[in-house]
Amino acid sequence: MTLMEFAMRFKSHYAKTQEEEEEESVDNDAYDDLAVRGRKKLITLTDNSKMVVRNKTAVVRVPYFVASTDPENFYYNLLLQYMPYHLEPELLEEFNSSKEAFMAREETLKRNSSVNETDNFKMLLIKFTLSKFLMRSHQR
Repeated sequence: MTLMEFAMRFKSHYAKTQEEEEEESVDNDAYDDLAVRGRKKLITLTDNSKMVVRNKTAVVRVPYFVASTDPENFYYNLLLQYMPYHLEPELLEEFNSSKEAFMAREETLKRNSSVNETDNFKMLLIKFTLSKFLMRSHQR
């Protein structure tokens, strides 16, 4: 799983203290039906922190680098986001630069990436919106 997928699908879980659980709140009744749905499965990471699956995937903000002005950071950022890895040094392995590492793995990334599916969805949405617009203007 890539870092981007992990950040989108999971969030940190913090255990409530006993004091927080016992504290009465006016809003407790509003959340009674949520507790009935059941608990999410907790995932324990190697550092013993806990994560839980998100109800909705998150939008992940990433730094913006321009390939022509800062190619090393640009390609390293892409590797961090879209290459599955356990330890960060695995990203560059035997390559001298992040650009070389990215170019060597570009085809694998394209095959494994869901970005292509997202781009296809965006194109369908644009075509649909454009066709609606053209139909309206034609009817006038």
